Amino acid sequence: MQQNITPPILASAPAQSGNTVDIWEDGDNQNTNLLSFHFIQTNGNQEFVILPLSEPLNPGCTANISMKAAAYSATTLTDIPTLGFYGMNGYPTCPFVNFPSCANASFNVCGSLTGYCMTNQSANGTVGGIPVFFDNSVTITGMVVTGLEMPTLSFSWTNQTGVALDHLLIFGHFDNPNAGNPVTRYFIDDLSVTMDCHPSVDITATLPAQQCINDQVEISLNVCRSGYADEAVPLTLHASETWGGLSLVLPGGNFDQNGDVSLTIPANTGGVPVCTTLTMVAAIASTMPPCTEPSVNLNASVSDPCQELSQTGGNITLYLEDCTQPAPCLCPPGGTSYAIGYAPCSVSYLDEENLPASLNGACLSIEGKLYVNTLSFTLTDCNVILNDDAEIIVENGSKLTLAGTSTVVQGCDHLWNSITVQNGGTLDVKDAYISDGKYAIKAENGASILIQDNTFDQDYIGLYVPPGQSGQVINLQQDIVGNTFECSAPLIEPFNGSANTYSGIYINSTSGFSVGLTGKNYFRNIQNGMLAYGSAFTIKNAEISDLAGNTLVGYVSGQVGVGAMRCPGAIVEKCIMTNVRSGISAVSTNITAKTNLLTGYASSASTLADDYLIWITHNTNRLIDVRTNTVKSPQNGVGIRWANPVLVNSLVFDNKITMFNSTPELGFYLSDCGKLRLKENTIDDPTVGPQYVAGVGMYICNDNVFENNKWYGLNTGVRTTHCDNNYFYQNTISRNLSNQGSPVNGFLAGFSADRYCCNTLKNLQGDGFYFDGLCETTSLRQSQIYQSESGLRLTPTASLGNQTDA
Repeated sequence: MQQNITPPILASAPAQSGNTVDIWEDGDNQNTNLLSFHFIQTNGNQEFVILPLSEPLNPGCTANISMKAAAYSATTLTDIPTLGFYGMNGYPTCPFVNFPSCANASFNVCGSLTGYCMTNQSANGTVGGIPVFFDNSVTITGMVVTGLEMPTLSFSWTNQTGVALDHLLIFGHFDNPNAGNPVTRYFIDDLSVTMDCHPSVDITATLPAQQCINDQVEISLNVCRSGYADEAVPLTLHASETWGGLSLVLPGGNFDQNGDVSLTIPANTGGVPVCTTLTMVAAIASTMPPCTEPSVNLNASVSDPCQELSQTGGNITLYLEDCTQPAPCLCPPGGTSYAIGYAPCSVSYLDEENLPASLNGACLSIEGKLYVNTLSFTLTDCNVILNDDAEIIVENGSKLTLAGTSTVVQGCDHLWNSITVQNGGTLDVKDAYISDGKYAIKAENGASILIQDNTFDQDYIGLYVPPGQSGQVINLQQDIVGNTFECSAPLIEPFNGSANTYSGIYINSTSGFSVGLTGKNYFRNIQNGMLAYGSAFTIKNAEISDLAGNTLVGYVSGQVGVGAMRCPGAIVEKCIMTNVRSGISAVSTNITAKTNLLTGYASSASTLADDYLIWITHNTNRLIDVRTNTVKSPQNGVGIRWANPVLVNSLVFDNKITMFNSTPELGFYLSDCGKLRLKENTIDDPTVGPQYVAGVGMYICNDNVFENNKWYGLNTGVRTTHCDNNYFYQNTISRNLSNQGSPVNGFLAGFSADRYCCNTLKNLQGDGFYFDGLCETTSLRQSQIYQSESGLRLTPTASLGNQTDA
């Protein structure tokens, strides 16, 4: 250190009052024994000290700084005080200097003088410093300090500024002082600065755009020497790799058969780095797997044992790909574009891609997996090209936003995988067009999503919740509303045997999921609207139309508007479904279906004999609540099977079923059902159906109640087989609502013993009651039959039992 200490300089501030002389010395060797200065944050004033070095710290040299240091304040501090060290290439001649900052690793001291940060930045990126021991037991009387403990601090810093530095600026601060703005004193003793200068080699590699398996890769190496030196440095570079699938000594490169190259880098007395270029040729074996990332290590050494050499760089990572695969789809020329990933199996992280937090009108081409691992990433009116099987993954604590009517997410030659939202991740998608995804949006348990006003086109599944533990929760930030799920053309490649969209929405093991509570979503020209497995969900206001494609095993043999399997609760309300084979399908599910309008295909060629617009099966001890629905079916209206018994409050109430076309079969079909109540339903056949049309067909059912239903224009009002103890009360069987189509039979019972009371049968061409087989415990009471050919017919094998008050 130089022996003369320049008096302190005040930092620039709007006010100068209250400052004191802040350096004093004691002992025989003044200026080196004890230096003490304090930091005042009053009226914006800052104080520091500037010390000259005995010789410059040249570029490439390392400063080793050690000292004893402590801080004292009469007030308890809220943060640990720190000392910031800054290097300068001169002494400031201006009366005021700027506040030291490490925001950009350098700052303007004043005039043309630059300061360089030598200590670490703080978390807020504005100041730099090393923590200092805080001693509040110090006693200061005048110039006498007693009870001071001063631990030793040390750090090293290499000058990579390209400038020779000859002064230190030492600044005391704490980042977030408490409200009292306390005066803090910093004590420094035994300050020592030594310098270590030796050659430094920096190795930078340049790789070709593709590194192909079963091919050669030419690697360009830029080897640079920095730091002042008066003589040339001979050195050796040795290349090595550990994968065994690379050959690094092919002809055409500078390396010999041992992977070595010898070179001499000239002196650089001017301090400017001196560089030379080398070439290394690597052969990649055909056995190397795609997306392997082998490393090539370059180590520099000198033959002179007395000379020390430092090295930066030299570790080269190759990114291997199968270049026989089709080339990826890239962004069109012009505009702002980014390419992320290099192969379908590559993995990229957003925080390593040097992208801004928000892009507007840009284009991104993505290969492989891209992990969104930053706080927020927003794409507005952007074109996102997801290449074959690519996937965007939104991690915990991160948020991805896709917004704008010009935002397009699309595939290339094959379907991409998904935009996956992990537990704790957030995805907002609004006004976007999303196509060509296997699972366009995949929300995992604990994900947060906002899905509004988007078009999902030609995706295998639009919105998907994959299987997981029971009761998964997807955090819906707002209602899922305003979206269109469609398939305007075949998928760009078949997936799971399907050439068109399998389902708009498909959820698994999810609780509390809701769709369309505040408005409509549209599902059209796809196989299925919404499917759910093991989930509790509500869907309302959906418009589902023109379902077509492969049949769906496990729900019903046809396309499904809303399908639920093994769901603890499914609510379907106020939906309009047109041209569907099965509007609502519930398997082992507590089902509530209210005020829906369901219309089957106009052509019977598009239907099968077992198509039902509402199909409920395997619902023993489960809820069936089907009311106020309007069903227009060319085949069957409502089918309920294997539901014996149902929950006590189950009810089929006030539904209106209209049969049409030439091949309808049943308004209601019940098989293996018990304790179900059907009340005030209307079934009408306006076209006067064929002989086998019935309002209700029942097989092996018992203890059900039919009350005040109306069956019009059907061949048979009710047909029962092997049924027992069902109760038919105040039902009406007659011509259709156009006063046409007299039914042949009112009630046709085969091997069934049920109870009938107070029913009205009119305009029958055949029999009011027709019995066949053993019907011993049947009860007929107070029914009225008008304008009919016969009131009661028993076949020769029928046995009805005694009747009173019939």
